[in-house]
Amino acid sequence: MAMGGFDEGFRLAAAEDRDLCERWRRAGRDLQFAPDVVVDHAHALSFARFNRQHFSYGRGAFDLHRSRARRGQGALAIEPVRFYSELVTYPLRQSGGWRGVELATLHFWSQVAYAAGYFFERIRRGWAIDSTAQAEASAYHDAADEPSLEATADQSSLNGAA
Repeated sequence: MAMGGFDEGFRLAAAEDRDLCERWRRAGRDLQFAPDVVVDHAHALSFARFNRQHFSYGRGAFDLHRSRARRGQGALAIEPVRFYSELVTYPLRQSGGWRGVELATLHFWSQVAYAAGYFFERIRRGWAIDSTAQAEASAYHDAADEPSLEATADQSSLNGAA
């Protein structure tokens, strides 16, 4: 692929698909909706694994924001509070009862874990996310300083899971 495919600079399998889609669109290509195509991508998760997954998604978001900055796409944009409010309360409106409460709690917690992962990675690799971070960008391709995901995510002080 002329665009280079997935950016190998993404340390985790998190947000690299969003990056590819954004670069695809910026190259003037269309994304297609194919309602007949179904991809099953689900696996049973304990609460600890759920937490670790969303923590990793947050860590991947750091790479996405760095990639955007290198392309000159500007600073981090946070969704309005209403987005998060509707995200968390959606299960209550759809399911109601205890099932709705359980799902709303998981929605809320997924965002807490995501934010924790993002800020963990941002602090670990340097706070700045801007186009001047080009020199640092090559440094994060070096996996030698990368702790294993298991070692990182299993630390209860980082992600709240035992």
